[in-house]
Amino acid sequence: MKIKVAPFMFVICFSLFMVLGVESAQSLFSDPPDTISDSDPLEEESLDPDTGEEPFLLLIQVDDLQGKASVLESVWLLGYGGQDGDLLFFPLLPSQAGDGKERDQDLKAAFQIQDGGRPPSGFFNLLKDRNLDWSGYLLIDQKGLALILRSLEGGAGMEGAQASLESFPAWGSASTGRGDDRIAQARFILNMCEKAAGINSSIFLEDMFTRIANHLIVEGTSRSALNQIWEPIVGGDGACQFPTLGE
Repeated sequence: MKIKVAPFMFVICFSLFMVLGVESAQSLFSDPPDTISDSDPLEEESLDPDTGEEPFLLLIQVDDLQGKASVLESVWLLGYGGQDGDLLFFPLLPSQAGDGKERDQDLKAAFQIQDGGRPPSGFFNLLKDRNLDWSGYLLIDQKGLALILRSLEGGAGMEGAQASLESFPAWGSASTGRGDDRIAQARFILNMCEKAAGINSSIFLEDMFTRIANHLIVEGTSRSALNQIWEPIVGGDGACQFPTLGE
């Protein structure tokens, strides 16, 4: 079942993306990483969904949810619910705005894991002040990502999954710049989307919520809603797209 969303919202969103001159993820990944720079003119304000209950989720990734002080490593906005079933990913950290470096620093400074495992309201307010909105969020750490990757790769060893994860500069020690990190994160997401094609989404999500419970925090959405969001991807009808990442 696909989530139904008011058609006018997508007309607005896609018209805006066309004005920005966005390109598909396929064209991005056929080009070398240096085609994206830290001075990309995209402003986060341009992603304002401007509706009531938004078909958007925040994807937040940290180094370790079990540590004393979790370090914020990436934030993406996920748009879903289009008629074609595509998932649209927009990078918020590293930001593509002209003052992205300062935005990233402010966002990291506002982030911490409070008692109960939730980020503080100030972190979310900072994003809302940039005219962003969402209906819920997923917060995951490096080990959680490695466990998901391990499951998608057919039960490969944990060491192999961790090594695969760290091969992407955003989560390893080879990070060379904010633009490169954005592309590395996008490639990692696309890799996981491709591996997810053909799996049993319902069983996978049930297993994921059980196995990585200590490495995942979910607010504002349900397991059944996530299953509906991912159904077009695992069924091969939809694709993961990165509209704002291009030349």
